[in-house]
Amino acid sequence: MRMAVFGEIKGERHRVGLLETVPGSEEQFTYDPAFCECFPDGPLSVALPVQEESYLARKTRSFFKNLLPEGAALTAVAKKLEVKSSSYLKVLDALGSECIGAVMLEREDSEDSASVYGYVPLSREAVGTAFRDGAEGIAQLQEEAKLSLAGAQSKMGLYLDMKDGEACYALPHGSAPSTHIVKAASRRFEQLSENELFCLRVAEAAGLNVPRSFIDVIEGQPLFVIERFDRTRTSERDDRAGSDYCRVLREHQEDFCQVLGLPPERKYEPGGVRYAHRVGAEIDARSSDPVKDMRGFAKLLIFNAIIGNCDGHLKNLTAMRGADWRGFRLAPVYDVASTVVYRGLDRHMAMRVGGTNKIDEVTRDDYLLLAEELALSKKAMIRLIDEVCEGALRSMPGIIEEMEDSLNRSLAKLAEIEQFARSQIDRVGA
Repeated sequence: MRMAVFGEIKGERHRVGLLETVPGSEEQFTYDPAFCECFPDGPLSVALPVQEESYLARKTRSFFKNLLPEGAALTAVAKKLEVKSSSYLKVLDALGSECIGAVMLEREDSEDSASVYGYVPLSREAVGTAFRDGAEGIAQLQEEAKLSLAGAQSKMGLYLDMKDGEACYALPHGSAPSTHIVKAASRRFEQLSENELFCLRVAEAAGLNVPRSFIDVIEGQPLFVIERFDRTRTSERDDRAGSDYCRVLREHQEDFCQVLGLPPERKYEPGGVRYAHRVGAEIDARSSDPVKDMRGFAKLLIFNAIIGNCDGHLKNLTAMRGADWRGFRLAPVYDVASTVVYRGLDRHMAMRVGGTNKIDEVTRDDYLLLAEELALSKKAMIRLIDEVCEGALRSMPGIIEEMEDSLNRSLAKLAEIEQFARSQIDRVGA
């Protein structure tokens, strides 16, 4: 199998290289010579510096496998495609036309994707039906759109316009970019959509950078909708897609599994490894504003402990590489939800803080130890803790009231999150 890897750089499409399986060997990735000459400082991944030699399977896999869905979402897509979920190249072959960031993949022998570029309007009923069918319904849309989103949750990238206060959706085809990610309501975890929206709004009140998001209720389903931070909608019309659609530009990004050269199965911190320290080292070495990003990362780790999010793993942390692929800055906060309010879920944090990874035991002293790992002063860390705690305490009651009024129903899970957060603040913020 041979797949051409393309990237959008400053709004223009460029051939980045070739992803292929070599007879008698495994997969490898090779940069295109023209790309090496034109963009020597804009690698596909910071873990894959531009070079003439091919990257062998281990390093290749650590970037490209992280572009795919995971868990049940990957299983459903693979089943729909009639391939094994372990055959990640075959899944990428089917879904690689529109990935996270600014990457697109095409078979070397395929027709030009421009011939199928565009958007197909979806009625709200069609969206509701697809998401009501869960992973299988979303897999159907993904196959039609040839689109891949990383992560374990059932979700779909769609083009969204607001008309008369109502969200109108369209399905991207070919390499047409989406503008929003829509997540299915969870059958297993009660009020998960509301949980995620609440946590993001509290995070914003605590001073964290978050994308715009809302809940769209379709056929009784509360779908969580979030604006993509790796897409920029312009005021120009997209001539290739028709007068009804604006031109959307891609910004490159990579999650911290990709940054650190790790496969997705290593997104959770193993024993004896300090992921927070490794992330901090990358921020310090590469960020265009390392002080701001280091404080943002520290605030996220504080917020996760306060709100009860034990799922803050490496794939839920992203570096924005920008439209020119030369930048490196911490992306807005995403995929944040309180996990402790659901019975049976692990209460160990995805990243160790100070001397513990147990969310029910983490203290202010653990964050002061973390400050040393991140090269922050204790005074700076205390200020960050106070900002997060004060922002959460100030905002939670009003956000719950506003969301219950908007959705016209009681949201008991949000009250549970607030209760947990207040107990954490009593310990961490003391």
